Amino acid sequence: MSPAMPVQRLPVLPVLACSGALLLVACSGPGDDRIAELEEEIVAEAADEADTDTAESQTPDRSELRFEPESMRCSPHKSPVVSGSWQSSAPRVEVEDPPVELGLRDQSGSGDTELSVQVEVYLPDDEDWVTAGGSLAGDDWTYVDFPEDFDPEPSDVPSGVYTAVWSIDGAGERTFLACDGFEVE
Repeated sequence: MSPAMPVQRLPVLPVLACSGALLLVACSGPGDDRIAELEEEIVAEAADEADTDTAESQTPDRSELRFEPESMRCSPHKSPVVSGSWQSSAPRVEVEDPPVELGLRDQSGSGDTELSVQVEVYLPDDEDWVTAGGSLAGDDWTYVDFPEDFDPEPSDVPSGVYTAVWSIDGAGERTFLACDGFEVE
């Protein structure tokens, strides 16, 4: 039997460090700056899309929301982006002769801060809508009468389903609060 030759071992940490350095050198090149630029562009585009999605979710498009009298709900469902316990009111049976009283409140509202709100009522033809405004403070209700309080006041109130979309009215932008509706015979 021959004497065992000593095994020479390389220190692990320096070997790993050298391997990593070689890998970085081998993978880097003149295109690294362009890759970083592309990554920045992708991040910026994603942020812009997120901002757009948020704004769009705050301001429902009339083509999106419809009141469904069978379920007494609007579809698709949208959640308010403003904290509160928002409640809306509208007739739950078919209305023969307007006016129709529509209401909104924040059941958990507190304090005397006044909030300017508006309601858009979309007519059964799905092409026309009218607007009315009101103000809320605390947990008090605000009410509007359709069609008298609306601008422009509809000259005719045809039978069909109407959708009422409530929002905060501020600085030219609307923030969604609630959706409701009613039906006229």
